[in-house]
Amino acid sequence: MPAARCSPSVPPKVGRRAAGDLDCIDIADSSFGSARRKPFNFSPGTAMRNRLIVLACFIFALFVNSARAEQPFFIQDGDVVLFWGNSITDYGVYPRLVENYVLTHHPDWKVQFFNLGWGGDRAANVDRLRRDLQLCRPTKVTVMLGMNDAGYGPFDPKLLSVYLDSLKTEIEILRRHSNPEILLISPSLCELRCIPQVSRGALEEKQLNRMGWLLYPQTLERFSYELGQFAGREGLKFYDLNYSSARASEELAGYDGNFMFTAESVHPTVDGQLQMGLEILRAMGAASLVAETAIDAAAGSLTGQTDCSVTGLKASPRAVSFTRKAARLPLPIYPSSAKLMRTVMDWPDSWDRDIVRVTGLEAGWYRIAVDSREIAVVSNSQLAGGVNLSRWGHTPQMIQAYKVFEQTERRMAAFWTRWRRVLLEGVGGPGDFTQFKTGVDTGALEAAERAAFEAQHRLNQPVEQRYEITPVEHPALRPSPYLPASGFLEDMVRVFISVDSRTLPEFKPPLVLRGNFSYAPQYGWGIVEEKGYYANIPVALYDDGTQGDKVAGDGTWSIEMYLRKGSGKLWFGVWDGEYQIGYWNALHPDYFRNRWCQELTQAWGDLLGRLNERGAGIYGIPLDGDVSLVWDVKAFEQAEKNGKIYRP
Repeated sequence: MPAARCSPSVPPKVGRRAAGDLDCIDIADSSFGSARRKPFNFSPGTAMRNRLIVLACFIFALFVNSARAEQPFFIQDGDVVLFWGNSITDYGVYPRLVENYVLTHHPDWKVQFFNLGWGGDRAANVDRLRRDLQLCRPTKVTVMLGMNDAGYGPFDPKLLSVYLDSLKTEIEILRRHSNPEILLISPSLCELRCIPQVSRGALEEKQLNRMGWLLYPQTLERFSYELGQFAGREGLKFYDLNYSSARASEELAGYDGNFMFTAESVHPTVDGQLQMGLEILRAMGAASLVAETAIDAAAGSLTGQTDCSVTGLKASPRAVSFTRKAARLPLPIYPSSAKLMRTVMDWPDSWDRDIVRVTGLEAGWYRIAVDSREIAVVSNSQLAGGVNLSRWGHTPQMIQAYKVFEQTERRMAAFWTRWRRVLLEGVGGPGDFTQFKTGVDTGALEAAERAAFEAQHRLNQPVEQRYEITPVEHPALRPSPYLPASGFLEDMVRVFISVDSRTLPEFKPPLVLRGNFSYAPQYGWGIVEEKGYYANIPVALYDDGTQGDKVAGDGTWSIEMYLRKGSGKLWFGVWDGEYQIGYWNALHPDYFRNRWCQELTQAWGDLLGRLNERGAGIYGIPLDGDVSLVWDVKAFEQAEKNGKIYRP
């Protein structure tokens, strides 16, 4: 079986990992599979030596693999792709990333995707696989299990035996069902820095040892090693996500010790899911180039075009214009508010390279416009080195890509509702093997899935665009390219949320929102997720006089943002850092563990008049017009008068 290609062909840069420095080899096709990672030595004094040995073996294996011919992308036209896993897969961020990559980078392909991840799942739940496989006949499968299987404590060989034996049974079930090509992915990391008591030094080491947390990262390393060996014996592809995620977390912490890769040590944040998805795409052999155009303005000639066609070129040392049609769209992602992810992952320059390079221009500043929309103001030297248009979120091609993204949300939401809310209504969890309901009407949901699928493949077709590069004054006189451009706001609604922290005596600022949306302050706009429960996506509120906040330092935390009109209902809750970690699922009633948080949530929902059928404060705000939600002293006093506030 051929090895997966592991990296795009871009040179490594200072300040980030080399593109090829990844833990992806096909053990079944490599005599170095058994040497990829030594079993973890549990002596603390040998930890660094173990990592160096692992890294040396891995780089040597990559060197051997690089001598082989480049292999095709793991997913191909006509495939049916199944994502199988636990809550990390269930959240659906990295499956969305893979699906949107295929949609935007291979617009002529027809590929079906099924995310059957379920929170809390273990490999031992083989009867769930037997039942849920009735929904599809996959040709490609990714399996990411192990986080729950390893027991959240010190290494237990009995748990490992159950894990591997159960995986073997699941592989046999898949092979009998449709004989797909299978990629095994090791469990992601356990990040001890995210445990509040650890970060505050409130628990002694012996207490943590009783909890098993201090040894759990090492347990997951051991499970990942054994999973790689299992993949070699079974002739399966394997990717060590645990190791690559741990390295990324360490590198991020090196830039900012306060950065957390996960929300509460296990579940990755949206940035963690982004990193996971990009690494998995690398392992699958994904390419990074969108298109590249090179022009010599002084000679008035086209000097290069890769994955695009250029017509109508007019060029001089003072101005350039041309029409271009790229072969594909850029890859849309959840807007990330963490600049460190761009630093370490080098996003988008290593992954979404939509390059326009113009040499021979006179010295000065130049305005780049696409279809008459200003994108950026850059210097002639920047243009000579090549400008990556994917750095801006409001290019016509990126907006088109996000419209594809939104249809992916609609398709996944319709499928998830059909699967979990209709066919499996009342099923308690992944260990409940109750069969699908019969005689239920799923026609409307199936029609919604088909409509979204058709819209995905209608909207992902590249179109011709007119480019104009003209001289301007110094960019300080120009509007910021990171704000939503005029014309883009026609499709957006303004959302203003303000919370007076004086009404929340149990909360410790800074405050954040947690809900079903993601927001990037550098772009000024965000995305609503339509799936049937909360994504693990914190969004910061501000008390510094920016991002819609009126007065810096007055204790009122606010945000002003733009979300796409009609993209779904907005759900969220308000949290501080401690409660965010300790009670991470903001409003879901099954996760209420703290009376104060519960009562505040209900009071907030009551203020809006939007309680769910169980009386809990889960509400959905339709984005059909501008929204302004203010929780101030007046609102708090009214809620307290109505008996909606609980004081501990």
